[in-house]
Amino acid sequence: MRDASAEAERILVEARTVSERERVAAQHAREQRLAAVRAEAFTLAEQLRDEADEQLRIYTERRRREADRLVQAARRERQPPPS
Repeated sequence: MRDASAEAERILVEARTVSERERVAAQHAREQRLAAVRAEAFTLAEQLRDEADEQLRIYTERRRREADRLVQAARRERQPPPS
């Protein structure tokens, strides 16, 4: 009986050790996945910011050219006709 009890205790300790090892490994894997997802999110956010900046630059340039054309048209209208 004593041998069976000792064997049961040994199996229990071994199962707990394996369980703890697997828990730590799973936690480590989750942390690695989280870090990878965060890195990807950072990269995607950076790309979106870059795209938004480029779109804003294009829009601003287009509006500036439009304003320049309007100014030129207004100047032409104010000039007296050639005689």
